[in-house]
Amino acid sequence: MNDEKGYALIIVLWIIVIVGVIFANLADETNINNLLTRNDLKRREVRNAALSGLMYGIDTLKEEIDYSDIEGMIVKELDFEFGSDIDCQVEVEEIGSRLNLNYDPYRILSSLKWWSKDLTEEIEKSDLFPNLSFAKEIIEENYDKDYKKFSFDLVPKEVITYGNFNVNYSRLDSLEKLLELRDVDESQRDIIIQELTRLRREDKVIKLVDELPNLIAGLDMTSFDKIKPYLSTEGRININLVSKELLDVLIERILISRDKDSKSSSRYTSLIVNYRDNYQIKDFKQLQNHLNIFRGEEFDLLNVYFSTYSKYFSIKVKSLSKEMKIQKNLKIIVKRLKTNRDSYKIKIINWAES
Repeated sequence: MNDEKGYALIIVLWIIVIVGVIFANLADETNINNLLTRNDLKRREVRNAALSGLMYGIDTLKEEIDYSDIEGMIVKELDFEFGSDIDCQVEVEEIGSRLNLNYDPYRILSSLKWWSKDLTEEIEKSDLFPNLSFAKEIIEENYDKDYKKFSFDLVPKEVITYGNFNVNYSRLDSLEKLLELRDVDESQRDIIIQELTRLRREDKVIKLVDELPNLIAGLDMTSFDKIKPYLSTEGRININLVSKELLDVLIERILISRDKDSKSSSRYTSLIVNYRDNYQIKDFKQLQNHLNIFRGEEFDLLNVYFSTYSKYFSIKVKSLSKEMKIQKNLKIIVKRLKTNRDSYKIKIINWAES
């Protein structure tokens, strides 16, 4: 009888242990589920904060910008508070006033200290680059090895891949690639290239993309409609923000193309830089009226190479939960389009997050 009671007690104790283990596991699982749920909710909150920060940056670009404060405009760091636990930082950077790796003439790209003849040859053989990461290997293998200060981190500060093909001066070999990419048939490609070559030889400045069907004999509207969104006749580089070195190179090209003394480019550059240090250039006529430079055909080419407002920006957002150390990073490339005198709309053209 005592033996039976002893066995029963042992069984009860084992049942109690097993039940305790089960409840302990259930409690741990519940805690884990609660933690995962909490983490998931916090990640969503951090991402929502990043999206709110992005909208803050976009709203900033919808407003008129004062370019006279050049250093303050190129990079802006905006503190954005989202709740008590999350910090959000927004950085808006102007990137349009740089050379275009896909389209700008090699004679202008060669002004970069790290550019080389080998790099020109490799770019010629390559497709158009959606972004600089696609060109990284080519650039790192073919940059000018005599330039000891080179690192790829320098490249995005001097060139971009965003922007349209400028029918007045962009490389025609790039146009060939663009036409093929847009599925324009070979006969139409030949017509477009030949006619643009002729127009450039005649020093014709095309002021509107819509002029092309009238200027290019044999261009059919189907082919034109395929490529029209990717073409431009206006300058991309903001004359208020462009570096002094690049400004000098581009002005030299304007003067040479009109058989003028290129030695005047340094004088023109110094006048413009001194003027923009004190005043925002809102209209190229200011350069005529106040500085007495750029007349006739030279003035027409200002609009081909330059703009008085910025069109391309990057917006970088970093939001962080201080409590849970959860972070969300956004990097967005946007195009800023003027709708009227003081109004802009923003088009997102590239999105990356981590």
